[in-house]
Amino acid sequence: MIFQLFALYLRTNPVLAIPMPAKYWQLPVVFYGIAAAGNLLVVPKAAAPMVTDAAGTAWKVSSILAASALVSILVMGAFTLLAWIRMLDQSKDPEHVGP
Repeated sequence: MIFQLFALYLRTNPVLAIPMPAKYWQLPVVFYGIAAAGNLLVVPKAAAPMVTDAAGTAWKVSSILAASALVSILVMGAFTLLAWIRMLDQSKDPEHVGP
């Protein structure tokens, strides 16, 4: 209800948005890439080589960390690369200012 009232308010009173420069969007992409790389640096504790879930299935901690690292590389790394390439393409276009 609140969002709908706000949307109706904005319909009659438009707000002029100031587009952010392309350099503004580089920092979030870098932080996302750092978060992806951080998952590659996790070292398992020697005390817990296996964990058991609520269903009673035993899992190797090293397997869980390997899957996490693979997802970081293939998913997070891919999106970071795509975002960075898009920013580079947009920085070549002087007409474009925002994301």
